[in-house]
Parts: sequence; C-alpha cells; structure tokens
Amino acid sequence: MSYASNLAGTNSVERDLGTNSVTSSWKIRGQLGYVEGSNPNGYNVAQFLEVQDASGKTLAKFHVDIDPINSNSSRIFANNQILAQGDVGTIRAKTQRLQDFEIAVVNGVVTYRYADFPAFVTTLTDSTANWKTPAKLRLVFQARGLTGPVRTTKIDLKDFRLHVDY
Repeated sequence: MSYASNLAGTNSVERDLGTNSVTSSWKIRGQLGYVEGSNPNGYNVAQFLEVQDASGKTLAKFHVDIDPINSNSSRIFANNQILAQGDVGTIRAKTQRLQDFEIAVVNGVVTYRYADFPAFVTTLTDSTANWKTPAKLRLVFQARGLTGPVRTTKIDLKDFRLHVDY
C-alpha cells in the first residue's frame, strides 16, 4: 500500500476483525515491511499501524521513524515507546523487507515481536481501551503539508490473522 500527499491531512485504511469477546488472550500475526525508498515516518509523511477495540480506542500502535534528511537516527516504536533504534542504514536493512510481526495481548499485557528484535512488553496504548474486544486493524497515513518534495510512504502486510484465546 502506498500513500503520498503534500496537502496536510489524515487518511486511513481499516480491516474489520469482527465481533470478538476474548477471555484471556489474542494476537495478530503476519509479516510486515516498508518498501525500499519509503519514508514510513519522516520529513513530510507519517504512518501508523493500530489495533482498535470495539469503541474505536487504540489498543496497540506500531510505527517506524526514519528521517535521513534531518538526522541519521531511526527508531521503531511500539505503543509510543522505543522497541529498537539505530542508524538509518541498520533500521532500513531490517524494515525494507517482509519480517515476522506479532502483537499479542494476554490478560491486558501487550507484547510486540518484530523481525529478530527482542520481544517488547508494554501496556495498552490507551489505558481505557477494552483489550477483550479487538475489532479493527487500521493503517493511518498523515501528510504534514510542508513545503518541499512530496514524500511517499509504503507498507506491505502479508498473511495478517487474528487469533483469539490461543
């Protein structure tokens, strides 16, 4: 999926996960990658992957910041906390191809797994969200409307599946 704009605004693509009533756990698994040459979050564009509950509150949020224009550092975020960081080349080497990806929630505790980075355990993005009702997988794309060249952000998702009470 590709997104480009030099007009300020937010757009999203959503996948309905159905009506779920979880007892103890759920996870979303698949493969995720950012196409070569893409700027997942950086100069003029931003992109996030979210899981929302039945009320539209964010349970989990994942994104990569690569900004070779303003700095040579890059970070991978899970629920607004740093899952991994490094120079642009190191992070791009991991993110520019499909990598195994998982968000798992067990009794309200969130664990992220991406590529060969260590598992990252955290809390829900929104503490008021109902982790027992995962309802929507959402890709959010934002253009900041800055002057200068239009930057494109691209993401590949493959074989994403929701598993409930696994």
